[in-house]
Amino acid sequence: MKKNLNRYAIHSAIFLIVGLMIVSAVFSFYNRQVMLTNTVLKEQVEFIRQKTQSLHNQGIKSSDLTVRAFAISRSEKMLQIKLVNRITNANLDTLEGLLKAQKQNLAEFYQVKDTILNYLKFQDYMIDLIRKDSMAQFKKLFLLDRGDAVWAFYNKFATRLFEKEKILFTNAQANYEAAMNSNIWVQMLLLGLGIPTMLFIIYRLNQDSAARRKLLAELALSHRQYLFDSGKSYEELDRQVIIQGIMSDIKEASEFINRVADGNYQNTWHSLHAQNEALNQRNLVGALLKMQNQLQKAKNADEQRLWMNEGLNQLSTIIRNHQNSLPDLTRQALNFLVNYSHSQMGGLFLLANTDTEPALQLQAAYALDRTRLATKVFAVGEGLVGQVYTENKTKLIDQVPAHYTGINSGLGGSEPKNLILLPIKYGQYQEGVLEMGSLYAYEAHQIEFLERSMEYLGAALNSLKNMLRV
Repeated sequence: MKKNLNRYAIHSAIFLIVGLMIVSAVFSFYNRQVMLTNTVLKEQVEFIRQKTQSLHNQGIKSSDLTVRAFAISRSEKMLQIKLVNRITNANLDTLEGLLKAQKQNLAEFYQVKDTILNYLKFQDYMIDLIRKDSMAQFKKLFLLDRGDAVWAFYNKFATRLFEKEKILFTNAQANYEAAMNSNIWVQMLLLGLGIPTMLFIIYRLNQDSAARRKLLAELALSHRQYLFDSGKSYEELDRQVIIQGIMSDIKEASEFINRVADGNYQNTWHSLHAQNEALNQRNLVGALLKMQNQLQKAKNADEQRLWMNEGLNQLSTIIRNHQNSLPDLTRQALNFLVNYSHSQMGGLFLLANTDTEPALQLQAAYALDRTRLATKVFAVGEGLVGQVYTENKTKLIDQVPAHYTGINSGLGGSEPKNLILLPIKYGQYQEGVLEMGSLYAYEAHQIEFLERSMEYLGAALNSLKNMLRV
């Protein structure tokens, strides 16, 4: 019963605080809108005053001054009537928009606007008289002093407008101050009711600190079991360090996943080392590292597949371009295969009928040393070339016999560390053997590419032989 009462008291206190905050937020928002509205209104009033005064100072008065200056000096440099017209029109447009925003009656404004614009047109006419040197006519019109009538009409309009704007400004200021006072009362109410309530909640939270410590211990245990286990004892760490460690690991997990999602598969977990690696095999960190490794393998497989398909396409192009010449076909195909597979030497042996029996004859060579070039023909079953032809399967040698062959280049010679020999075949027909050597080990995708290439090359050679027989 006591526990339920305490829980009810806490909930009631929380609801009271929330209610006060909502009330305060509503009043604050309302008062803020009132203050903003009235601030804008005060700015509008001041802007309207400025623009109305500008109609006289930069419009009527300035046009008179520029006409007088032009009449005296006859200098076009002194004539600024176009600038006056542009400024006056801009001021009229701005003032019209502001008065519309205040929803005022614009009838009198439009009369003033027409009067001012007509006066500016009259000033243009006066300038034309000066340019035509019709000074008698100019003087006659000048003495009529139409500016006084325009000024009187404008001044009457401005006086009434300023009175209206003054009332609006006074009301806006009063509304602004009322909103400020309302905000103060709301804040005082929130303070008076909120402080006791918050003290009560703090008291209850202090009573529950033991439960929170227990919860933190359970959270630390779950973190170690399901996310990451650093191998450290959480009993030796304070609460802040535990929370920071958990948050840091969560952040690192998020960044790890994002990097993997962006295609970066070279990530490590900064706190993972040999001492705690065994502890993180079945939690999230272990799963992420396994996932990254699998994605890296999948990416490598895709890249290797793309590399192989691109190579086969290039080989097909070479075959099409040289399908009518055996020397060109074998030479270009060998050069491409050696370079594309990152080998350093190669020899292409084709089956040929000699005087005694069929043999494998060197048809094309790439960077073979003189010793290897000396032996250009192998009987079927003789040497590695003859064995591969007889066995009809790929042979990979990672320990090349000493002085078996060498690589010739402009920089000198060296012996390959790895050899690969592949039968060139098309269906049931065997056309020869490809031998290549490299300083580096051949990878599985390179071997697969070379074996598929032998099918392409075997088909091309078989077709070329049939064509040559016809």
